[in-house]
Amino acid sequence: GRIEPMIREVGLDQWLNRLVVELTERQALLELGRASIDAARALGVTVALDDFGTGHSGLSQFVGLDLDMLKIDRSLLSESTWRSWVRCSLV
Repeated sequence: GRIEPMIREVGLDQWLNRLVVELTERQALLELGRASIDAARALGVTVALDDFGTGHSGLSQFVGLDLDMLKIDRSLLSESTWRSWVRCSLV
């Protein structure tokens, strides 16, 4: 993978436990994406699936992936649901 050399090149080695790598649904479903997830996790980097719901995939397609976060696209949430979640996270 390319992730480790890039991290070392820019001097982020000491921040590995604070880095978050984001992949789209499409990237995560490709073999290269799955390999990238494994490489990032092996380094201790957090892995997030970004903008879930913008593609045509369902949650069942991501079972077995070593993801730390699922970032749901705002378009899937109603305005009232979104505001409720924001209020809850601010408390």
